[in-house]
Order: sequence, then structure tokens, then C-alpha cells
Amino acid sequence: MPRAALSLQATLSNSVGIQFQQFLQFQPARVPDGGSYMGGLDFFHKGGESLLAGAIFRHESDIEPDGTHDYGFALNWRPEFLDSISGKLGFYYRNFTDQLPQIYLDTTNLQYFFVYPDDIKLYGVSAGFCSWRHQYRIGIRLPF
Repeated sequence: MPRAALSLQATLSNSVGIQFQQFLQFQPARVPDGGSYMGGLDFFHKGGESLLAGAIFRHESDIEPDGTHDYGFALNWRPEFLDSISGKLGFYYRNFTDQLPQIYLDTTNLQYFFVYPDDIKLYGVSAGFCSWRHQYRIGIRLPF
């Protein structure tokens, strides 16, 4: 889903560039409606009212994040010692909100609602040489 964002990019020298991106709002992923050809289960949509899981759970208000925790930084570096093989290194950090909800069951009140995990941190390093490229990523607080 498109959403409002702020994006900045700067070249600090011939070998160093930085990027920043901040999303200004939260927008959950749009999924096909229940009953349509590609639609999933009816309870998984905004129009779904109940879920049968051993008992009837009523759909209550979802817990949506405020949308201010979606931002990221990138640093790209082309060191001189890698010029002969067109080498490039990248370092990345992103803090984001999952756009796909998790279902939370409140078994005491027989209610369910969607929760969107936020404050997920992702760190990355990439290296590229000639036509070979490799990435490493570490995620913290990633949802299941």
C-alpha cells in the first residue's frame, strides 16, 4: 500500500553515500476480501465478526501502531582498495512495523483482535564485487 514518506539521499564524497527514509503513517497490507476468489478466511478481514475456535470469539478493535516507528538508514562505501574489482560495501539499519497482523485471542473475554508488531529492528551488511553480491541480515523482534 502506498503511504506518505520522507526520503533523503546525500553523496558525501566520491566513495561514500548515505540514505534515510521515514514513513509518516501506518497502512496495513491490503488482502483480498473473504468470499472472493483469492480471499482467505472471513474472520481475517475487517468485515469478519466472529471466529470459531472451540468457542465463539467476537472481533474487537484492532491494536494498530501510531506509524512513527518506520524509518531506516543506509551507508554505502566504495573503498579505494576495491576499485580494481568494482567493490562496494553497504551497511543498513531499519526499524519498522509489520504490515501483516498477528491474531491475538483473549480467552477470558472470548474476544480476538489483530495486533501489528512494531519496533522491529533489522541490521544488514552487504558486499558486492564484480558480479558477485552477498548480504547478511539480523532481525530483532521479528514476528513468527
